[in-house]
Amino acid sequence: MDNVDTLRQEVLSIAPTSEGFESRLAEFEDAIRAHEREETLSAVRHSLHTLRSLVGFLRQEVAACVGPLETLCDELDRETAGVVTHTHPVEPDA
Repeated sequence: MDNVDTLRQEVLSIAPTSEGFESRLAEFEDAIRAHEREETLSAVRHSLHTLRSLVGFLRQEVAACVGPLETLCDELDRETAGVVTHTHPVEPDA
């Protein structure tokens, strides 16, 4: 039972029940639920905006790291250009 249903039960327990009253109460409930949905959508939109901002920030941070990493890789390539490495298979223990 959500908050609107609880409110309906409380109102009906103290208010006179007539067809006009119940239809007005139903309109009121619909308005509350629509407002709750809009608040939820607003919160989701805000979260999405925040997430997009974070992704943009992370992209900038990654881009800032790429240049120095590429430079480091180029330096390592130059330093190791003349180095020949040999690998020997590891013999299993007998």
